[in-house]
Amino acid sequence: MIDPIRLLLAVLALVGAEVGKSTWYGPSFYGQPQANGDIYTPDTFGVAHKTITLGTTVVVVSRCGAVTVEVTDRGPYGPPDWIIDASPRVAAVLFCGGYGHYNGVAYGMERVMVVGGVWKHSRNAMFRGIE
Repeated sequence: MIDPIRLLLAVLALVGAEVGKSTWYGPSFYGQPQANGDIYTPDTFGVAHKTITLGTTVVVVSRCGAVTVEVTDRGPYGPPDWIIDASPRVAAVLFCGGYGHYNGVAYGMERVMVVGGVWKHSRNAMFRGIE
């Protein structure tokens, strides 16, 4: 019998899904412009990614939830396994253990999979035009 989870992961790997960690960024960035030109606010519903084209819609999946979200900024700037920075509204969906500040130190990180942003750049004709 074929394990459906392994099959799904194999298919996602073929289309270029990324697996890594999501961090979040919040109040200290409010009022500052994002890479797309919009001002970052508490209402921002977006993620930062290092290379996916700004404005591209991606699906981000964690063990706690999934969200369809636009890439609005650049980042994260940390270890190579950090693949997105989530706005607090996105983190509320994805982060099982919560996120925030404790004694002045930011906490909250979740393992995620980003699906979709790479399709826009795929040379495979099967995926052209899918965003």
